[in-house]
Amino acid sequence: MALFIRQCVPAGMSLLDTLHYVNSLGGICIAAHPKTRFAHSPSRNSIDNALRHPIGKKTLVEIEVYNARLFRKDSNKAAMRIAQENDVSLVADSDAHVARILVKVQPDLKETLPGSYARPWKAIRHTSFITKK
Repeated sequence: MALFIRQCVPAGMSLLDTLHYVNSLGGICIAAHPKTRFAHSPSRNSIDNALRHPIGKKTLVEIEVYNARLFRKDSNKAAMRIAQENDVSLVADSDAHVARILVKVQPDLKETLPGSYARPWKAIRHTSFITKK
């Protein structure tokens, strides 16, 4: 996920090429639901390779380590390992599309990232918890 840019990112690029492109536009990125089956998500290998490059390390600033809507929760555990081993900030996310999901998952989000702070996105009924490095 690219933040703080005003152009669309072309589809089909590798993660590293995407990070270079977003960086050239002055943006940053979050790896959303890495290692998730049945979703467009970056692999462990692509994240590790991207973070070996200075632009990759500068641009990929967070990894989503908890997504409440994932069918397989083992993806969350794998994402946590990737973030911790690469010393990348963590983000936990409700990915709520309806309010009842948001209410249901907030305790899980707080437990996932102790010491975190919440940033609610009320317009889309969405909450993220982010750790500070």
